[in-house]
Amino acid sequence: MSVAEATPEQTATMEQAYLEYRRACTYILHRHAQERQLLDQLASPKTADEIIAAMGFLPERKPTLALFLRALASLGSVVAEPGEPMRYMRNPDLAATAFVFDQDLIAQAIGVEKVENLIHGQSYAGIIDTLYIHENPIAADFSSSNTDLWNEFLQMPFYRFSRERAVQVLAGPGRRLLDLASGPGFGLIELAEAVGGAGLVIGGEISRGFIAESVERVKAFPYVRVMQLDLEDGLPFFRDAFFDGAMIVGAFHFLKQRQQLFDDVSRVLKPGGRFCVAYTYMRLGSPDQDLMDLRFHLRQPPSVPPTVEELLGYATRSGLTVADRSTMGCFGTFLFEKPA
Repeated sequence: MSVAEATPEQTATMEQAYLEYRRACTYILHRHAQERQLLDQLASPKTADEIIAAMGFLPERKPTLALFLRALASLGSVVAEPGEPMRYMRNPDLAATAFVFDQDLIAQAIGVEKVENLIHGQSYAGIIDTLYIHENPIAADFSSSNTDLWNEFLQMPFYRFSRERAVQVLAGPGRRLLDLASGPGFGLIELAEAVGGAGLVIGGEISRGFIAESVERVKAFPYVRVMQLDLEDGLPFFRDAFFDGAMIVGAFHFLKQRQQLFDDVSRVLKPGGRFCVAYTYMRLGSPDQDLMDLRFHLRQPPSVPPTVEELLGYATRSGLTVADRSTMGCFGTFLFEKPA
């Protein structure tokens, strides 16, 4: 497959499509809240503790409930009344048109065949289930038991768009490239096809299940290597100034040793080399922020969204400069360069 350069207009359109998709996801939360009579309880203002008592939610799920209600407030189906403690109430003025979605836009984000199931299916039902039970049925870690789920998500058009943009700004014939947290190998294939037989692609991944998937997926490319790699331990075994480029897509927000990663990548890049940090969950205050804060609150491993200032600070301290940046809701993509 070839990865074509995206125009600013295409990037803006994909972000718009992605945000419409997330708005539809938030509506699904509204629908589940309605089906479970949670919205009936909010006919009059209630605190989170009063809601827990009325609905039989677990008291320890109070932080999850607060994020759930914030997401509904961002849709407009719930109103948060200021004060201490905060009270929540069903929005009595909510118009039916609030739940009209542009299905063509949603189709651009997730694919035409998935739209109807999204709107009418049981997606996100597990979120409200967690309010009642001690287990977390939607943690979806990176073990082999979740392979099918991740393979589907990583090929969603909006996610693939971010990954392919990273490939496009890094790859070229004969280049040496590093794919960090390379997952089940979709990015490895795209990088391999771009660099050709004269190049080299190395994927580093912590999940043995994903490594097994990757090895099978890239077996037609002898110049691709996949290794088990915990990014929290750094990159001590790679030579200085060896790679032309490196990317990490959809995984930076899971890391704890963030400055170390930037320092290590800067060290292994050649002068003029590029580092793309793509599809990174961030604190941007976009319309999808409350929904994604809720989703990542329940995901394993835990994730902490950096701010733009924090991300740029890591780069500055490692000697990298920012060359480009874009957003897709609360997900940011940043391209950094090592001075020549």
